Amino acid sequence: MLEFEQLVAWIVKKAT
Repeated sequence: MLEFEQLVAWIVKKAT
C-alpha cells in the first residue's frame, strides 16, 4: 500500500 501522506511528508522533510 502506498501511503501518499507519508510520501509527501518525506519529500517535504528532504526538501527543507
